[in-house]
Amino acid sequence: YPHHAIIVPRLTKKVDNTLFDTLKKLGFLLIPTKPVHIYSNSSHYMKKRDTKRDKKILEDSDYTIVNHDDITEADMPRIKALYDQLYMSKSSNNNPDYTVKYFTESHRHHWMEFIGLRNQAGILDAFASFKVNNDIMTCGPSGYDAGKPQSLGLFRMKISLLLQHAHDHKLTFNMSTTNEKFKIKRVSSREIEYNAVYYRHLPFYRHIPWKIL
Repeated sequence: YPHHAIIVPRLTKKVDNTLFDTLKKLGFLLIPTKPVHIYSNSSHYMKKRDTKRDKKILEDSDYTIVNHDDITEADMPRIKALYDQLYMSKSSNNNPDYTVKYFTESHRHHWMEFIGLRNQAGILDAFASFKVNNDIMTCGPSGYDAGKPQSLGLFRMKISLLLQHAHDHKLTFNMSTTNEKFKIKRVSSREIEYNAVYYRHLPFYRHIPWKIL
């Protein structure tokens, strides 16, 4: 790629230590992007009081847990709407504006694994997605019905599903950013995430923006 910068995204020193150091030695520039929260597979986060309370809310609810194969193409418009409520309406409009087709293809080809909560009427009220690489579980797009009462605990139930999956499969879980106080209470480790960028093969004038950044 003689005309393109090469980027290896979403690296943390704690999770990607060997790759992080290797890319640095090879001349990649490490650019910090955001803080993320890591749940180690050796920690005891499922035994903590707040995590237990989240799990109890889920167990006592009327929701049915649906795994990847229980989610269908008919659910994709609802998944798009739930994502939009959380990331497009309430947050920055610079977030990715994923389409129904993106969610459909992501589900069909297992780009992400999906999990959700279906209400008694058969409608998804919350979903989460994640991918697993080399025993590292990374959070993908998610959403929940923000119109439901906060006391219902949809957000907490969604997080409980993800933590339970990571724990059951002995995965290190990168739960990304936001809701820092909530995640720290559940024994996350706060780390800085980086993008590794290689640009030395490009013309000199294209080095300057990366060096400034």
